[in-house]
Amino acid sequence: MMKPASFTSVAVGFGIVVTGYVLVVDGRAIGASIVPFITTSCSSSGPCIGGANSSSGAGVLASSANGRGLFAFTKHVSTTSTTGSYGVLGQDASASGSYDSGVYGLSVRGTGVSAMSTSGTGVSATSTNSIALNANSTNYLGVYATGPSYAVYGSSSTGYGVVGVTGGITGVYGSGASYGTYGTSGKYGVYGSSSGGTAVYASSTNGFALEAHTGGKVGAYVTNGNGNGADVTGTYVGVVARSNTFPLVLTNASGGNLFYVDGSGNVYYHGSLQSFVERAPGVRLYNPRSMTPAIEETGTAHLGFGRANVYFSANFARAIDARRGYQVFLTPDGDTRGLYVQGKYARGFIVHEVGGGRGSFDFDYRVYARGTEPEAAQAEPNARSIVSTPAEPPAFPVLHRSKP
Repeated sequence: MMKPASFTSVAVGFGIVVTGYVLVVDGRAIGASIVPFITTSCSSSGPCIGGANSSSGAGVLASSANGRGLFAFTKHVSTTSTTGSYGVLGQDASASGSYDSGVYGLSVRGTGVSAMSTSGTGVSATSTNSIALNANSTNYLGVYATGPSYAVYGSSSTGYGVVGVTGGITGVYGSGASYGTYGTSGKYGVYGSSSGGTAVYASSTNGFALEAHTGGKVGAYVTNGNGNGADVTGTYVGVVARSNTFPLVLTNASGGNLFYVDGSGNVYYHGSLQSFVERAPGVRLYNPRSMTPAIEETGTAHLGFGRANVYFSANFARAIDARRGYQVFLTPDGDTRGLYVQGKYARGFIVHEVGGGRGSFDFDYRVYARGTEPEAAQAEPNARSIVSTPAEPPAFPVLHRSKP
């Protein structure tokens, strides 16, 4: 809390001789009683004291052996952001050139410019057309900032909010309990560039190493001209993508879709699906392709006296929608005139031997069915509806297989 300054003064001649002052901030004395010095007082919109130098020297030189070279403050009460005043105002009035500074601070051992605020902003920098705050360091940190909410806050309407450049290790380093580095801008919230190392490095002990938000476009956009766009490693899950529409989309360099997953979990891909694990040297495995998504089950059953009941496995029966029809393909393992499907049901199908045959032998079957997904609820065009078939007959007695 700031306490009012205490002055003891005696008017002499053109000004006031001040014998001492004490300004206390957060219990610490900013200015202590010092030897008397001369100050002027005036009532004008212009400066009370001015220094003009027509050569290359300083306009005003202030030095102190053990204290502050220059101490300045204002008692103006500001009510809006446009009516604020300054304890120290530095301005570069050169007509051309871009390398002068409004305020320049140099320290041999300590801090070049030190700023502190008990309730407002420690350092506020604005620029109309160029860089608001430029900090350079030869061997250490260009900018070092600490704060309970924001250590460094940068905002820009047309350019860069915060720019950190280094020839050694880190351009911008941010550490905080909530956000290490937080940037908002009309174009780039945080922009990192590196000639040989990491453009942006983010780490967190318990939270998110990198959190990116956008109101309309891409939350995080990564490009690499000569390597990987993104390399993600996780001890449990490498990448988690969330969306009700398309949680995952992979494209080629031209933006053409190669692989994507929709919000219902359906997978779409362009090209052939093959196994990259070689079962034998030079052998690649490919998956069959179909115009419609399907679920298949294969097996071997036994025909007893010319007939057989074939039941689906429990998982297959739960996964398919039998009302949409399914196809059964039969391959006999014995001498016969043929086999046919006498009836299809939700739990399986019935097989008879052609022409009333009474053979007993094994046969192989393959069932091609549609799943319960809502993407194609209509029945197959040429499939007989399972609902219209008679009620499922009771199971036949289990017949022993004939010995070969």
